[in-house]
This record gives sequence, structure tokens and C-alpha cells, in this order.
Amino acid sequence: MKDFDRDKLMAMVHYIADAVPSARLGKVKLNKILWFSDREMYLQAGDTISGEVYLKFPYGPVPKHILGVIEDLENAGKLAVTKARIDKYEQYEYISLVDPDLSCFTAQEIDIIFRQITWISPLTATDVSKISHV
Repeated sequence: MKDFDRDKLMAMVHYIADAVPSARLGKVKLNKILWFSDREMYLQAGDTISGEVYLKFPYGPVPKHILGVIEDLENAGKLAVTKARIDKYEQYEYISLVDPDLSCFTAQEIDIIFRQITWISPLTATDVSKISHV
């Protein structure tokens, strides 16, 4: 199993935030796209994209280093995080401020992440949480 690659996880988060409109990407869906991307890569190639460890939380797997990675992206001026009220829920929104650098990814990794974005981003956070608990 590969070691955790902070730069690669940062690039994944930045790519996802750039590809998904902020109103469609909250904490839950961001974590799910990361989880399913790493999972799919593992199933295809025997190793994950980021080398990240995922922790078990009530709404599904959460990357161990996600808070620090988001903070690093904000401090680098690459990502803005805002809070929005959606009905009775508070949602974090992730806004890419500059184009992401995808040079650390293989074509296979980009394809895997893109496919997870495509099927997860239209879903609700509740729906995608149910899927990850099956």
C-alpha cells in the first residue's frame, strides 16, 4: 500500500472543487467522491490515488487529513470555503479560485475521479451516504 501523499490529496480536492459547482458540493459529497475515487483505483490497480486513510463516521468514510488539506488549499489561495443555509441544514461550499494542477495524476486517475464526480455530484448528500453504507 502506498504512503499518504498530501500533495495528491490536495490536488484531488482542488480538482473536485473546480469541477463541481459549489452549490452541489458539500462536505459529505466531497468526502464521498474522494472515497469512491480511491476505492475504484484500488479495485483497478491494487493501490489508491492518494494513499489516504479513511475514518469511519456516521455519514460514511472521511479522509483522515481532509481538514488540514482544505486549510492548506485556502492558505495557498486556491480554494475558498463558505457556509450556506440549505433548508434546515448548514452546508459548506468549496469554490476553486484558480485552475487546478492535474500534472500529478495519470490519465487513469483523472478518469476515475471524473467518473465519481459525474455520478455523485447530482445526488443529494443523504442519497450518497446511503450508497456508501451498503
